[in-house]
Amino acid sequence: MKKKSKEKLEFDKNYAIFKVGLKESTHWVTVYWRLLILVRWTLTNLIMIGVKDYNEFQIGSLLGISVFFQILLIQGAPFENPKENRVQLFIELLISAYLYVLICLTNINPEQKLREPIGLILVYIIGSAIFVNIYLVFTDLCVKIKRKVIQCRRRREA
Repeated sequence: MKKKSKEKLEFDKNYAIFKVGLKESTHWVTVYWRLLILVRWTLTNLIMIGVKDYNEFQIGSLLGISVFFQILLIQGAPFENPKENRVQLFIELLISAYLYVLICLTNINPEQKLREPIGLILVYIIGSAIFVNIYLVFTDLCVKIKRKVIQCRRRREA
């Protein structure tokens, strides 16, 4: 019994960086989340580079990967903070929306006059993702500053 707990402590000490932000769970999505992300990045790079001349296949493959990760986020909810799970899901939904709109810019849509509005929609989707991320960073920063101010006040009062 003690040997297993010692081995677990050693494992946690050596590989803690891979578990930061993830909840303690035996669900396979949570256990392998970092590995799944690495596999996703690898597949994305291989698709972007390896099949660059087949844009319909690229977009379809990337869309499939995005939908797969949406399902994983919903089923596994790998992050400790539920807000982080929702944010990651929102980002995945934006990626899917971007890819759906990007399909309209392939050879499927020969209308040249529609390309500019479609491009503006893509810019709006990217802008939304940037805005949401900046907002989340700003709110987290405000919360941390508020906590520091409260701690400083308590120290002065003590």
